[in-house]
Amino acid sequence: MIPDLADLSPPVRAAAGRWLDDAVAPLDPAIRRGVREDLAAELSARLEASASEEDLAAVTASMGLPPVTDPADRHGEDQTLGARLARRWWDPTSHRILVPRLMGLGWDVNFGAVAVRLGLIEPDAEDVPFASTPDRAMRAVAALPLVLSAAVVTHYAVRGSGLPQHLPQHWDWRGEPDRWTTRRDAALLDSGMATAGAALALYGAAGSVRGARRAGALAAASTLSATTVGIVLLRTLGSTRVPWGAPALTSAALTAPAATLFALARAGRAAERDRDLSSGGAS
Repeated sequence: MIPDLADLSPPVRAAAGRWLDDAVAPLDPAIRRGVREDLAAELSARLEASASEEDLAAVTASMGLPPVTDPADRHGEDQTLGARLARRWWDPTSHRILVPRLMGLGWDVNFGAVAVRLGLIEPDAEDVPFASTPDRAMRAVAALPLVLSAAVVTHYAVRGSGLPQHLPQHWDWRGEPDRWTTRRDAALLDSGMATAGAALALYGAAGSVRGARRAGALAAASTLSATTVGIVLLRTLGSTRVPWGAPALTSAALTAPAATLFALARAGRAAERDRDLSSGGAS
């Protein structure tokens, strides 16, 4: 028995989270959170900290509910990286704000849960997130990362020769630059990141992709371009101490995808509402 699922190893904890999400997904949103908490408590009572995924599967099977599934095994779901990012960053039906990262160790933020907590959106606002988001909303959202990426490339093209030969590459906890790189390497790295952000934005703006895949690409593009702009701004300050640098970069990396996904979700909800009203009027 463990006091909380957080005592499990990261892979088992992630599998337990997926199982809980799947188990409560069919329920009414009004009771979903309470049932999920009860199921989590039951799992904690039946598992040890050293439990493996096989142990978890055995316990969930003994509870008479569907087995643990891997996201890649869910029939009918788009399993491209963009779609998986969108579902990880935007799941308003789940109350979990911090979720295991899609790649690597650590945690991602479920901005959908944050929006629900703040009363900005309902848990069941969309039938399928981003499935109804119109093309014009996708293209509009793509404009910001494209503009930010162009600003980075233009900065180095216009001001590059006038920048110092060495620019900061890393800052310590006080905001003091403690590692440096050459102007050329900084320009190559930042311009490359900006170009990648622009490519993702163009991919997301294209009408050939749909739904969560498109939303995930746009969220990643906004994150990459906003973070790159922040790094470029910090580099231009040279040896100046910037205690606000790390919080500003973190804020940019979180705000950009949150605003992108929220805007797309609201546009999708508005499109669904208009469609429902039109269907009702036609009948």
